[in-house]
Amino acid sequence: MEKKEKIISVDFDTYKTKVPENSQLPVDTNLDNPYQITAPIPGVITKIFVKEKENISSGTVIMILEAMKMRNRIYSKIEGEIKKIYVKEGERVVKNQKLCEIE
Repeated sequence: MEKKEKIISVDFDTYKTKVPENSQLPVDTNLDNPYQITAPIPGVITKIFVKEKENISSGTVIMILEAMKMRNRIYSKIEGEIKKIYVKEGERVVKNQKLCEIE
């Protein structure tokens, strides 16, 4: 079986890996776009730390998503400017829902 080299990103580290040509991602897998921040799990947005038009750096905590009584920090993987925030504090979100965009 032919294997193709790909680069994957986990947190802020990148790794080279080989995957079979005919492999497929699960249906609900969202391809990583660092300019579009999405909810990794369903939950409630409890705190938003940034505002639109604000400049941020890589690693900035953008918001807190609470799920199953755990507070999950949502980080930026890149530096840029917050273009649009799509959610409000107290709003319930679903997995892969768009939270904000960076440009």
